[in-house]
Amino acid sequence: MSKDYDWLIALPWVVKPEFVHGCNLKCPWCPVGIDKELRNPRKREFITLGLLRKLCRQYKQMRLRHAPHIDYGWPRIEIGARGEPLLHPNVLDCLATLRKGLPRCQVTMFSNGTQLLKQPKLLNQLYEAGLNILYLDCYNDTSGRFLKHCHRHADKSIEFLTPEEFAPYRKQPRGNTRRVISILAGIEDQEGSINVRLLDNTGGLSDPVALQKFGWKPPASLPLRKPCVRPFREFVLWCDGEVRVCCVDWYSSRVMSIGSLYRQTVEEVWYGARHLQVMRSLYKKKRNWGLCKTCDFFGGHRSGFLRNPFTGVDPLRTMSKKRKEKSPTESR
Repeated sequence: MSKDYDWLIALPWVVKPEFVHGCNLKCPWCPVGIDKELRNPRKREFITLGLLRKLCRQYKQMRLRHAPHIDYGWPRIEIGARGEPLLHPNVLDCLATLRKGLPRCQVTMFSNGTQLLKQPKLLNQLYEAGLNILYLDCYNDTSGRFLKHCHRHADKSIEFLTPEEFAPYRKQPRGNTRRVISILAGIEDQEGSINVRLLDNTGGLSDPVALQKFGWKPPASLPLRKPCVRPFREFVLWCDGEVRVCCVDWYSSRVMSIGSLYRQTVEEVWYGARHLQVMRSLYKKKRNWGLCKTCDFFGGHRSGFLRNPFTGVDPLRTMSKKRKEKSPTESR
Protein backbone atom coordinates (compact mmCIF):
# COMPACT_ATOMS: atom_id res chain seq x y z
CA MET A 1 0.00 0.00 0.00
CA SER A 2 1.50 3.30 -1.11
CA LYS A 3 1.52 6.22 1.33
CA ASP A 4 4.21 8.24 -0.42
CA TYR A 5 2.26 11.49 -0.35
CA ASP A 6 0.22 11.19 2.86
CA TRP A 7 2.06 14.06 4.53
CA LEU A 8 1.18 16.40 1.63
CA ILE A 9 -2.54 15.54 1.37
CA ALA A 10 -5.14 16.05 4.10
CA LEU A 11 -8.15 13.79 4.61
CA PRO A 12 -11.25 14.73 2.56
CA TRP A 13 -13.99 16.86 4.11
CA VAL A 14 -16.72 15.20 2.06
CA VAL A 15 -17.27 11.84 0.36
CA LYS A 16 -19.61 11.88 -2.65
CA PRO A 17 -20.82 8.45 -3.77
CA GLU A 18 -23.03 8.58 -6.85
CA PHE A 19 -26.08 6.32 -6.47
CA VAL A 20 -27.49 6.84 -9.98
CA HIS A 21 -26.13 8.09 -13.31
CA GLY A 22 -29.26 9.33 -15.06
CA CYS A 23 -32.32 11.39 -14.22
CA ASN A 24 -36.08 11.58 -14.77
CA LEU A 25 -36.13 15.38 -15.33
CA LYS A 26 -34.77 17.46 -18.19
CA CYS A 27 -33.59 20.69 -16.61
CA PRO A 28 -32.13 22.96 -19.32
CA TRP A 29 -29.11 24.09 -17.25
CA CYS A 30 -28.04 20.50 -16.41
CA PRO A 31 -25.72 18.38 -18.62
CA VAL A 32 -27.71 15.25 -17.74
CA GLY A 33 -30.99 17.03 -18.51
CA ILE A 34 -29.94 17.79 -22.08
CA ASP A 35 -28.58 14.28 -22.71
CA LYS A 36 -31.36 12.09 -24.16
CA GLU A 37 -29.52 8.86 -23.32
CA LEU A 38 -29.29 9.71 -19.63
CA ARG A 39 -33.02 10.43 -19.47
CA ASN A 40 -33.67 6.96 -20.92
CA PRO A 41 -34.43 4.54 -18.01
CA ARG A 42 -32.64 1.75 -19.89
CA LYS A 43 -29.39 3.74 -19.98
CA ARG A 44 -29.23 4.49 -16.26
CA GLU A 45 -26.33 3.16 -14.21
CA PHE A 46 -26.55 2.25 -10.52
CA ILE A 47 -23.91 1.89 -7.82
CA THR A 48 -23.57 -1.60 -6.36
CA LEU A 49 -23.83 -2.45 -2.67
CA GLY A 50 -20.46 -4.19 -2.95
CA LEU A 51 -18.77 -0.97 -4.11
CA LEU A 52 -20.38 1.00 -1.27
CA ARG A 53 -19.23 -1.58 1.29
CA LYS A 54 -15.70 -1.35 -0.11
CA LEU A 55 -15.79 2.45 0.08
CA CYS A 56 -16.92 2.39 3.74
CA ARG A 57 -14.46 -0.30 4.86
CA GLN A 58 -11.45 1.23 3.15
CA TYR A 59 -12.28 4.82 4.08
CA LYS A 60 -12.58 3.84 7.73
CA GLN A 61 -9.19 2.10 7.58
CA MET A 62 -7.59 5.12 5.91
CA ARG A 63 -9.06 7.58 8.38
CA LEU A 64 -8.04 5.56 11.44
CA ARG A 65 -4.48 5.26 10.12
CA HIS A 66 -4.05 8.95 9.32
CA ALA A 67 -6.13 10.65 12.01
CA PRO A 68 -6.60 8.24 14.95
CA HIS A 69 -6.79 10.94 17.64
CA ILE A 70 -8.75 13.77 16.00
CA ASP A 71 -12.43 14.20 15.32
CA TYR A 72 -12.48 16.25 12.10
CA GLY A 73 -11.22 13.31 10.03
CA TRP A 74 -14.76 11.92 9.69
CA PRO A 75 -16.26 13.50 6.56
CA ARG A 76 -19.84 14.20 5.67
CA ILE A 77 -21.39 12.01 2.97
CA GLU A 78 -23.17 13.86 0.18
CA ILE A 79 -25.38 11.92 -2.24
CA GLY A 80 -26.49 13.47 -5.52
CA ALA A 81 -24.06 13.97 -8.42
CA ARG A 82 -25.09 13.08 -12.01
CA GLY A 83 -28.57 11.73 -11.35
CA GLU A 84 -31.59 11.36 -9.10
CA PRO A 85 -30.57 9.09 -6.17
CA LEU A 86 -34.13 8.00 -5.36
CA LEU A 87 -34.30 6.23 -8.74
CA HIS A 88 -31.93 3.55 -7.40
CA PRO A 89 -33.95 0.32 -7.05
CA ASN A 90 -32.15 -0.45 -3.76
CA VAL A 91 -31.82 3.07 -2.38
CA LEU A 92 -32.75 2.00 1.17
CA ASP A 93 -30.10 -0.74 1.18
CA CYS A 94 -27.54 1.79 -0.11
CA LEU A 95 -28.29 4.15 2.78
CA ALA A 96 -28.22 1.31 5.32
CA THR A 97 -24.81 0.26 3.98
CA LEU A 98 -23.40 3.76 4.43
CA ARG A 99 -24.88 4.11 7.91
CA LYS A 100 -23.53 0.76 9.06
CA GLY A 101 -20.12 1.26 7.45
CA LEU A 102 -19.55 4.89 8.53
CA PRO A 103 -21.80 5.47 11.56
CA ARG A 104 -20.11 8.73 12.61
CA CYS A 105 -20.64 10.44 9.25
CA GLN A 106 -23.47 12.84 8.42
CA VAL A 107 -25.42 11.44 5.44
CA THR A 108 -26.96 14.11 3.21
CA MET A 109 -28.99 13.58 0.05
CA PHE A 110 -29.98 16.03 -2.70
CA SER A 111 -33.11 14.96 -4.58
CA ASN A 112 -35.76 16.37 -6.92
CA GLY A 113 -38.33 14.59 -4.72
CA THR A 114 -40.52 13.23 -7.52
CA GLN A 115 -40.28 9.65 -6.22
CA LEU A 116 -41.58 10.79 -2.82
CA LEU A 117 -44.82 11.90 -4.45
CA LYS A 118 -45.21 8.46 -6.03
CA GLN A 119 -44.27 6.54 -2.86
CA PRO A 120 -45.44 8.43 0.26
CA LYS A 121 -43.99 5.82 2.65
CA LEU A 122 -40.51 6.26 1.16
CA LEU A 123 -39.88 9.52 3.05
CA ASN A 124 -39.76 7.96 6.52
CA GLN A 125 -38.06 4.82 5.22
CA LEU A 126 -35.10 6.93 4.06
CA TYR A 127 -34.48 8.16 7.60
CA GLU A 128 -34.99 4.72 9.10
CA ALA A 129 -32.34 3.40 6.70
CA GLY A 130 -29.79 5.98 7.87
CA LEU A 131 -30.36 9.32 6.12
CA ASN A 132 -29.78 12.46 8.21
CA ILE A 133 -30.53 15.39 5.91
CA LEU A 134 -32.72 15.57 2.81
CA TYR A 135 -32.52 18.64 0.60
CA LEU A 136 -35.33 18.82 -1.94
CA ASP A 137 -34.59 20.82 -5.09
CA CYS A 138 -38.03 22.17 -5.93
CA TYR A 139 -37.91 22.98 -9.62
CA ASN A 140 -40.77 24.58 -11.56
CA ASP A 141 -42.28 26.33 -8.56
CA THR A 142 -43.07 23.11 -6.65
CA SER A 143 -41.79 24.10 -3.18
CA GLY A 144 -45.33 24.60 -1.79
CA ARG A 145 -46.42 21.19 -3.03
CA PHE A 146 -43.41 19.40 -1.52
CA LEU A 147 -43.69 21.24 1.77
CA LYS A 148 -47.33 20.21 2.10
CA HIS A 149 -46.53 16.60 1.12
CA CYS A 150 -43.63 16.28 3.58
CA HIS A 151 -45.56 17.84 6.48
CA ARG A 152 -48.33 15.36 5.82
CA HIS A 153 -46.18 12.22 5.68
CA ALA A 154 -43.04 12.95 7.73
CA ASP A 155 -42.52 11.43 11.16
CA LYS A 156 -42.65 13.88 14.07
CA SER A 157 -38.95 13.30 14.79
CA ILE A 158 -37.99 14.99 11.48
CA GLU A 159 -37.19 18.70 11.65
CA PHE A 160 -38.20 21.17 8.94
CA LEU A 161 -35.51 23.83 8.49
CA THR A 162 -34.85 26.44 5.80
CA PRO A 163 -31.51 26.54 3.90
CA GLU A 164 -30.65 29.70 5.84
CA GLU A 165 -31.11 27.82 9.14
CA PHE A 166 -29.42 24.65 7.93
CA ALA A 167 -27.04 25.49 5.10
CA PRO A 168 -26.26 22.90 2.43
CA TYR A 169 -22.68 21.69 1.96
CA ARG A 170 -21.83 21.96 5.66
CA LYS A 171 -21.12 19.53 8.41
CA GLN A 172 -23.76 20.18 11.05
CA PRO A 173 -23.55 19.76 14.85
CA ARG A 174 -24.73 16.23 15.73
CA GLY A 175 -25.07 15.73 11.98
CA ASN A 176 -24.93 11.94 12.16
CA THR A 177 -27.94 11.72 14.50
CA ARG A 178 -30.27 14.48 13.32
CA ARG A 179 -33.21 14.09 10.94
CA VAL A 180 -33.84 17.15 8.81
CA ILE A 181 -35.78 18.13 5.67
CA SER A 182 -34.91 21.37 3.90
CA ILE A 183 -36.67 22.77 0.85
CA LEU A 184 -34.41 24.47 -1.70
CA ALA A 185 -35.92 26.96 -4.13
CA GLY A 186 -35.56 25.96 -7.76
CA ILE A 187 -32.79 27.43 -9.88
CA GLU A 188 -35.42 29.32 -11.83
CA ASP A 189 -36.54 31.10 -8.64
CA GLN A 190 -33.55 33.38 -8.03
CA GLU A 191 -35.31 35.87 -5.76
CA GLY A 192 -33.81 35.60 -2.30
CA SER A 193 -31.56 32.75 -3.47
CA ILE A 194 -28.60 31.90 -1.24
CA ASN A 195 -25.17 31.92 -2.86
CA VAL A 196 -24.78 28.13 -2.96
CA ARG A 197 -27.65 27.99 -5.46
CA LEU A 198 -26.00 30.21 -8.06
CA LEU A 199 -25.19 28.48 -11.33
CA ASP A 200 -21.83 27.67 -12.83
CA ASN A 201 -21.20 26.03 -16.19
CA THR A 202 -20.44 22.53 -14.77
CA GLY A 203 -16.96 22.45 -16.23
CA GLY A 204 -18.18 23.91 -19.52
CA LEU A 205 -20.62 21.01 -20.11
CA SER A 206 -23.85 23.00 -19.63
CA ASP A 207 -25.70 24.85 -22.38
CA PRO A 208 -24.55 28.51 -22.08
CA VAL A 209 -27.72 29.86 -23.74
CA ALA A 210 -29.95 28.06 -21.22
CA LEU A 211 -27.73 29.18 -18.32
CA GLN A 212 -28.02 32.85 -19.27
CA LYS A 213 -31.81 32.62 -19.13
CA PHE A 214 -31.46 31.80 -15.43
CA GLY A 215 -29.12 34.63 -14.50
CA TRP A 216 -25.72 33.08 -15.27
CA LYS A 217 -23.08 35.44 -16.62
CA PRO A 218 -20.29 34.05 -18.81
CA PRO A 219 -16.75 34.72 -17.55
CA ALA A 220 -14.67 37.36 -19.29
CA SER A 221 -12.04 34.76 -20.22
CA LEU A 222 -11.14 31.11 -19.62
CA PRO A 223 -9.28 29.37 -18.10
CA LEU A 224 -9.69 31.24 -14.82
CA ARG A 225 -6.56 32.18 -12.90
CA LYS A 226 -7.85 30.99 -9.54
CA PRO A 227 -7.19 28.10 -7.18
CA CYS A 228 -9.96 25.56 -6.62
CA VAL A 229 -10.71 23.81 -3.32
CA ARG A 230 -12.79 20.91 -4.65
CA PRO A 231 -10.03 18.32 -5.31
CA PHE A 232 -8.58 19.10 -1.85
CA ARG A 233 -11.85 18.35 -0.06
CA GLU A 234 -13.93 15.95 -2.14
CA PHE A 235 -13.63 12.21 -2.65
CA VAL A 236 -15.95 11.77 -5.65
CA LEU A 237 -16.92 8.18 -6.51
CA TRP A 238 -18.99 7.55 -9.63
CA CYS A 239 -21.15 4.43 -9.81
CA ASP A 240 -18.72 2.81 -12.29
CA GLY A 241 -16.01 2.80 -9.60
CA GLU A 242 -14.04 5.74 -11.04
CA VAL A 243 -12.82 8.42 -8.62
CA ARG A 244 -13.01 11.82 -10.31
CA VAL A 245 -11.04 15.01 -9.79
CA CYS A 246 -14.24 16.75 -8.66
CA CYS A 247 -18.02 16.59 -8.81
CA VAL A 248 -18.42 18.59 -12.05
CA ASP A 249 -16.65 16.01 -14.22
CA TRP A 250 -19.88 14.52 -15.55
CA TYR A 251 -18.55 12.56 -18.51
CA SER A 252 -15.97 9.83 -18.97
CA SER A 253 -12.51 11.32 -19.36
CA ARG A 254 -9.31 9.56 -18.35
CA VAL A 255 -7.70 13.00 -18.00
CA MET A 256 -9.97 13.82 -15.07
CA SER A 257 -9.84 10.45 -13.28
CA ILE A 258 -7.50 10.00 -10.33
CA GLY A 259 -8.11 6.26 -9.96
CA SER A 260 -10.64 3.45 -9.67
CA LEU A 261 -11.85 1.49 -6.65
CA TYR A 262 -12.02 -1.59 -8.87
CA ARG A 263 -8.23 -1.40 -9.34
CA GLN A 264 -6.99 0.42 -6.21
CA THR A 265 -7.87 1.08 -2.60
CA VAL A 266 -9.35 4.35 -1.32
CA GLU A 267 -6.01 5.17 0.28
CA GLU A 268 -4.00 4.48 -2.88
CA VAL A 269 -6.26 6.79 -4.90
CA TRP A 270 -6.48 9.64 -2.39
CA TYR A 271 -2.77 9.69 -1.49
CA GLY A 272 -1.65 8.87 -5.04
CA ALA A 273 0.65 10.77 -7.40
CA ARG A 274 -2.20 11.62 -9.79
CA HIS A 275 -4.24 13.33 -7.08
CA LEU A 276 -1.19 15.25 -5.84
CA GLN A 277 -0.46 16.46 -9.39
CA VAL A 278 -3.99 17.87 -9.69
CA MET A 279 -3.82 19.58 -6.29
CA ARG A 280 -0.48 21.21 -7.01
CA SER A 281 -1.72 22.54 -10.34
CA LEU A 282 -4.85 24.11 -8.84
CA TYR A 283 -3.01 25.40 -5.76
CA LYS A 284 -0.83 27.44 -8.17
CA LYS A 285 -3.95 28.69 -10.04
CA LYS A 286 -3.22 26.64 -13.16
CA ARG A 287 -6.45 25.50 -14.83
CA ASN A 288 -5.19 25.00 -18.38
CA TRP A 289 -5.98 21.27 -18.58
CA GLY A 290 -9.00 18.95 -18.84
CA LEU A 291 -12.39 20.34 -17.87
CA CYS A 292 -10.68 22.87 -15.59
CA LYS A 293 -9.79 25.05 -18.57
CA THR A 294 -13.49 25.49 -19.45
CA CYS A 295 -14.83 25.62 -15.86
CA ASP A 296 -16.05 28.91 -14.37
CA PHE A 297 -16.46 27.69 -10.76
CA PHE A 298 -14.99 30.54 -8.71
CA GLY A 299 -12.87 28.23 -6.57
CA GLY A 300 -14.74 27.80 -3.29
CA HIS A 301 -14.63 29.22 0.23
CA ARG A 302 -12.00 28.99 2.98
CA SER A 303 -9.05 28.28 0.71
CA GLY A 304 -6.81 29.40 3.59
CA PHE A 305 -7.56 26.09 5.33
CA LEU A 306 -6.04 23.98 2.54
CA ARG A 307 -2.93 21.96 3.27
CA ASN A 308 -0.03 23.10 1.08
CA PRO A 309 0.58 20.23 -1.41
CA PHE A 310 4.23 21.29 -1.83
CA THR A 311 5.31 21.61 1.82
CA GLY A 312 2.66 19.67 3.75
CA VAL A 313 1.84 22.65 6.01
CA ASP A 314 -1.67 22.11 7.44
CA PRO A 315 -3.29 25.38 8.72
CA LEU A 316 -5.91 23.43 10.70
CA ARG A 317 -3.31 21.49 12.69
CA THR A 318 -1.19 24.60 13.18
CA MET A 319 -4.16 26.50 14.62
CA SER A 320 -5.10 23.55 16.85
CA LYS A 321 -1.53 23.30 18.16
CA LYS A 322 -1.42 27.02 18.99
CA ARG A 323 -4.69 26.75 20.94
CA LYS A 324 -3.35 23.85 22.99
CA GLU A 325 -0.10 25.70 23.74
CA LYS A 326 -1.99 28.70 25.14
CA SER A 327 -2.13 28.65 28.93
CA PRO A 328 -5.39 29.48 30.80
CA THR A 329 -3.86 32.81 31.92
CA GLU A 330 -2.91 33.83 28.39
CA SER A 331 -6.34 32.99 27.02
CA ARG A 332 -7.93 35.37 29.51
